[in-house]
Amino acid sequence: MPPTILPFGAGTTPFTDAADACAYVQRYFPEFPFLPQDHEVGALLLWKGREFPRIKTQWWGPVSGKVEDFTAYCATLERMAREVAPLAPRRWLVLDEPVLQSIGTPFFPGDPELAIEALNAVIDSTAIPARWGLHICGNTDFSIISRVGIDLFHFDAYAAWEALQLYREDLEGFVGSGGTVALGAIPVSHEEGERERARGIVQDAVRALGDLGQREVPIGPACGMKAVTVERAIEVGEMVRELIAGPWG
Repeated sequence: MPPTILPFGAGTTPFTDAADACAYVQRYFPEFPFLPQDHEVGALLLWKGREFPRIKTQWWGPVSGKVEDFTAYCATLERMAREVAPLAPRRWLVLDEPVLQSIGTPFFPGDPELAIEALNAVIDSTAIPARWGLHICGNTDFSIISRVGIDLFHFDAYAAWEALQLYREDLEGFVGSGGTVALGAIPVSHEEGERERARGIVQDAVRALGDLGQREVPIGPACGMKAVTVERAIEVGEMVRELIAGPWG
């Protein structure tokens, strides 16, 4: 039995109006909606009284966000998780850490071990009615997924799916412990042959992650949706629906 394919959005949208952003999410991501990161307050008001099967919200992680007041930061995450709780029985709070794609390069600020410690400190010190996730924009030292206390890992698979597979032991450990790998399989900018490559990534991931025991494979856009046109966002949404339709048996 192949895994169930679910839609998954990174967090931001190109819409200037909360109602338009929420309508977009409901149209293309109804099985796994996300709180639009740039319209959090408006979305909570618009969706008050609604219930979805699952939902995620996303906020800057402690490393990329350069957190100075740790107590206030954790309190913000707890507030967000409480506000989202009435919307779905299954909930994830994803820490957005784009700077972690620079681990192992001269562009990464500081010690990678301290970055991992910071993530775990937030997770261990914050009580939230949700599961934890981590978002990284591109390639990285993927051993991080087995060293941080997360339940969901989302990354730009269009750029780095092959690289993740090199960390087979970490991948096996993460999925084997109940973790979910979510794929940013569709580029947000126009790419030659994008549909064929995205479909190939999803097909490979469904097989590989399914073999490891992952029963749900969330897929969606890669990073950068905030910067695209509304027309391109709609194109990407249509590709998400095409990929969900499969077949992947």
